[in-house]
Amino acid sequence: MAIFGWLRRLTTLRKEAAAPVAPTLPAFKAAGCLFTDGHHVLAGYQPRKVKPFMSGIGGARKWGEPHQDTAIREMVEEIFEPLYEVPPAFYEAILENVKPRASLQSGGYVCLVFTFKDLEKILKIAGRYRITSRVYRKLPKTLLDLLGTRDASGTADWKPEITQFGLLPLVAHPESAPFVAPEFLEDMKFYLEMLEAAGRPQPQR
Repeated sequence: MAIFGWLRRLTTLRKEAAAPVAPTLPAFKAAGCLFTDGHHVLAGYQPRKVKPFMSGIGGARKWGEPHQDTAIREMVEEIFEPLYEVPPAFYEAILENVKPRASLQSGGYVCLVFTFKDLEKILKIAGRYRITSRVYRKLPKTLLDLLGTRDASGTADWKPEITQFGLLPLVAHPESAPFVAPEFLEDMKFYLEMLEAAGRPQPQR
């Protein structure tokens, strides 16, 4: 889900204590998680959209789900791309041990806000439950692992929804202005073409 509409409101959360999650919201249609340290936010690149973009982590509600369940389920699916069915106890362990810092709602979308330290707690719980992953040969233990060891190559008949994660500055950027300079996009395109011409060596895992 798009995250930029939350940025102005989230700048007030930098050093606040954890806030209680709102009661179940029957009217919501989708939910997700936003991870931040008050200066940056975690975002994922979704290249298979009609118009590819960087986005937050979240998705549509399943019938009857509370918003917390939707947000955590979507987060687990998009970060780990589990190879096998995730045990319900894993979701329960996250909900019990990692509390959101805030719960925000805009229209039919609910966003649970966590810190990067919270994310690393979730990664630790994933290791404890031995969650399988299509995109990590070894489950990440840190934010840096999550960013740097993700293998998004997929297979001939399957590709992940989010290929790569990255950090974006937590800023209230004008909606009318590009978030990334076209010249910088050209720099990245040129570098990728150079890597391809050189055989593009695989990153070390």
